[in-house]
Amino acid sequence: MTDFTKGQDPMKIDTDEKFGYLGFADPVHGFIKIRGRLGCLIHTKEFQRLRNIKQLSAVQFVYPTAHGNRFEHCLGVCHLAQQLLDRLIIKQPELKITVSDYYSVSIAALLHDVGHGPLSHFYELAVERIFSEKKFKHEKKSIEIIEKVLKYDSVKQNFEGILNSMDKEFISEMVLAKDEDQKQAFSLAHSNYWPYKGRDKTKSFLYEIIGNSISGIDMDKVDYIQRDCLYLAVNTGIQWLRCLETVRICKDKKTNLKRLAFSRKVRENLNHIIYTRRTFHIKAYKHKRINIVNEMLIDSIRQCYKDLKYGDKNLLTAHENLETFVMLDDSFLQRIQFLDFKDTKEPAPSLIQAQSTLNKIIQREMLTYCGHARMVSKEARTALNEDLLAKKEEGELNGEYKVVTFTFDKGLSSGNSLEKIPFYSKTDPENCEMESYEDKPKIEEKVLLFCAEKDIAENYMKVLKDICNKPNRPEWLGMDNYPNIQMG
Repeated sequence: MTDFTKGQDPMKIDTDEKFGYLGFADPVHGFIKIRGRLGCLIHTKEFQRLRNIKQLSAVQFVYPTAHGNRFEHCLGVCHLAQQLLDRLIIKQPELKITVSDYYSVSIAALLHDVGHGPLSHFYELAVERIFSEKKFKHEKKSIEIIEKVLKYDSVKQNFEGILNSMDKEFISEMVLAKDEDQKQAFSLAHSNYWPYKGRDKTKSFLYEIIGNSISGIDMDKVDYIQRDCLYLAVNTGIQWLRCLETVRICKDKKTNLKRLAFSRKVRENLNHIIYTRRTFHIKAYKHKRINIVNEMLIDSIRQCYKDLKYGDKNLLTAHENLETFVMLDDSFLQRIQFLDFKDTKEPAPSLIQAQSTLNKIIQREMLTYCGHARMVSKEARTALNEDLLAKKEEGELNGEYKVVTFTFDKGLSSGNSLEKIPFYSKTDPENCEMESYEDKPKIEEKVLLFCAEKDIAENYMKVLKDICNKPNRPEWLGMDNYPNIQMG
C-alpha cells in the first residue's frame, strides 16, 4: 500500500469522486467531515441502531438533558481519529502511515461501540447482576458485529484493495483494547512483549488513538468527555484543538516505542481533561441518585425480562444471537411502561410490578438517601448487612431499604493519568518521557444506604451511623458531604 507523502492534503488522497466525504453538523465539534468511503458502514442497520441507545445510560433519569446517543459519539470519535491522522500524515510523513492504516483506525473509531446493549453500560451491569456472572461485554460484541458488516457486499466493494485479513485483525485489536495487553506492551519490564498481530512495533502509536489505557488520553475519551459536558450543561472550557496542535509521534526514551506524545506546554490543558473526567465520575456517573436508579431499574428488569421477547430470546439473552441483539435498544423501557409484552393476554403480577417500579423512577419517586460510608474490608461489608438485617428483625427499622456498594476510583483506577502521558520538549521533539506528579487518587469502595420513605430516613441515618461506630465496620462519611452537581 502506498504511503502518504509530505505536502499532500489528506482529504484529497485516495480520492474517488463517487465517495467524497459525508458532512455532519455536530453540537460538540461543529461541522465535521467523515470520509465517504465509510458511508456504507454508517448506513447499516447495525450502526443506525445506535441512534436509540443513550450514551449516559440511566443518567437521563437524574439529569433530564443527558440524552446524547452512541450514534453521534461514534461519529465524533471517528472525526477526531481522522483529524489526528491527517495531522500526522502532513507533519510526520516519515511515519509512513498507509491508506490501510488510515481506514483501519477510522473503522475501529466508527464502530468501536456498535456492540453496546440498551442503555449502554447499564445492560452489562444488568446481565451481570441478574445472572451473577459476566456473560456480556460490549467490546466482544462489537467485534462480532464488525466481522459481520465487513462481509457485506457494499463494504467489500468500497474497501477492495484497502483491507486485508491483517487489517481486520488490527481493527479487532483496537476495539477490544485489552488493558493488560496494552500496559505490558508499552512497559519497560516487558520490552520484548508484543501481543498484537495487526501491526508491529513500528506502528505502536496507532494502538493509542482509539483506546489508551496507558495515559487515558484517547479519541474515545476526548469525545465523550466533551459530549457529556454538553449534555450535563457543564461548561468546562476544554481546549482539545490546542492539544492536537502539539501532537507528535516520539520515541519513548525508556522503551524505544513510538508513542503518541504532547508538548509540555499543554500539560495544564490535558490535566483539565483528566480533571473533568474525574469530576464527572464523582458528581455524575457515581451520583447517589444514579446509583439507586440503577438498582431500581435492575429490580424492574429482574421481574419482567423473560416476558420481553426478541425473536426466540428475551431481553437479557438476546445478546446470544447476533440477529436478535441488533433488535435491542432503549425502546425496551417503553415496552415495560406500556406493558407491551408479546404473547401475553393478561399481564402477570410481576409485569405490573415492573411497570410500577419504572414509573416510580420516571416520576422521581426514588428511595431516599440516608448516608454513605467507606468500606474498610470485606468483613465490614458482611457485618454491615448483618447488622441492618438484625435491626430490621428487632423492629428498629421499618419499611424497605437498599444497600448499594460500588468502587469509587474517580475514573483513574491506575493512579494519576497525567504522569503517564508522554511529553516532549521544544529542545528534543523526537523523544518523549513521562513525568511524576504528587496527586495520586485513591481507589475506594463506598456504600450508600437508601430507604423507602422520607419520614424514616433520619432513623435509618442514625442506625447506619451507630453501626459505623462499632469496631470492624465501614467508616461513616456523613449525610451531606456526598458530592453532586446542583440541578437547575
